[in-house]
Amino acid sequence: WGTTHRHGDRLSFVLSAFGADFIIDPTATRYASNAPDAFLSRQEASFLHNTVTVDGVDEFINTPNETGEPLDNRWEHGEGWSLFVGSYSFAPVRPVVWERRILFVDRAYWLLQDVIRGDLVSAELEQNLQFQEDIEVAVGQDPVLAAAPNGARLAMLQLSGGLTPALSTGGLTPRTTYWPDGKPHQTRIAEDGERPPSHGRGWTGRRGHKLLPAPALTYVGRADLPAVLTVAMVPIAPDGSTEDLPRISSRIEDDRTIWVLPCAAGAVRFETSAAGCGVASA
Repeated sequence: WGTTHRHGDRLSFVLSAFGADFIIDPTATRYASNAPDAFLSRQEASFLHNTVTVDGVDEFINTPNETGEPLDNRWEHGEGWSLFVGSYSFAPVRPVVWERRILFVDRAYWLLQDVIRGDLVSAELEQNLQFQEDIEVAVGQDPVLAAAPNGARLAMLQLSGGLTPALSTGGLTPRTTYWPDGKPHQTRIAEDGERPPSHGRGWTGRRGHKLLPAPALTYVGRADLPAVLTVAMVPIAPDGSTEDLPRISSRIEDDRTIWVLPCAAGAVRFETSAAGCGVASA
């Protein structure tokens, strides 16, 4: 992230397991088309990636077009775990910083944690997750389950934050984005000078002239800041069962939450707060 052709996908990620692409970087359509049934993409918009929006504001270019040095991301590795931490500032549009933490445990499952902190008492938050078009996502239960055609599944367990899961597929209601200039708009100028119609979440493409409906899972709700949104993402093999999901536990000590994450060697201890995080064997 930091080149002239970037999208609003800072801190976005993709997730594949057991031969299935679950959470994806949605592909784009052509930039322009004369086909009568063309439905062109706005896939550069941040809310269409696996990111966070704050009070309806998504990412925008608030850094130089091209990065001249390595990004200030944190990578750590230990026995049975790998940790990524990165951040993005919504200033000056919103006075908040979003920090994303992804802990990969035992080469088997992930803990996703999004922390939003700043000079607001509360904010309307959205955790956006875009799935491949052939994935079936079922909400209204805990965990949320995403099923692939080959029988593999992905269980999404919300562990903190209290947001409500919502599903969008092929949303046609116009959606405002702040990409790329930090100003709200619902259209983009295509290469032929036309403005493709705005659309909502739940789309991917095949580099043709039409978008394809694809399920988008969004955890949404109002939260006091600082907010800590934690979701476990656990892939299940085609012959596996939800009864085999890891038994993740947590406790609060002072201003910290201590997560105990099962692994083959015993457990990984993940200490988190709004201010920071760290990993140690438990």
